[in-house]
Amino acid sequence: MRYEFQIEINQEREILLKRIKNYFLFNGFKVNKSDDTSIEFKRGSLMLNKITFNPLKWKSQIKIILSKENIVTSIFEIDTKDQLVTNKEIALWESFIENYKKSIVFEDTFLERNQNELYKTMANSWLIIFKVILFTIVSLFLLFMIINRFA
Repeated sequence: MRYEFQIEINQEREILLKRIKNYFLFNGFKVNKSDDTSIEFKRGSLMLNKITFNPLKWKSQIKIILSKENIVTSIFEIDTKDQLVTNKEIALWESFIENYKKSIVFEDTFLERNQNELYKTMANSWLIIFKVILFTIVSLFLLFMIINRFA
């Protein structure tokens, strides 16, 4: 998944950088690269993608570019390889991105709101897994009954 957008912000560069860093650091991302005009955050790995139920821990790279004209360009690259991405997981990332946009203006990490959305998404994922397991058990039971009847 890829999200790219620009926001015009009229704030001092230092304050803006602090708000951007705080948002991503408080939400579990790590600074990968940083210079005067850009910051890059990373999180997750391809291996973790296969075992985590937390979409925010998927392998992702976020690049923030600050222009002299007070334009912030944000590029979110989320690796969904080997994932069956649900609508809830897409909505979680979209909510995370919207909260990021708000965090620049309101100086808030939106940690609690992001956690609440994450819990809802994870509950949905567990429900899907439960349904798959239940369907598998019922199918195996029915198959066993059919085989025994005709044996």
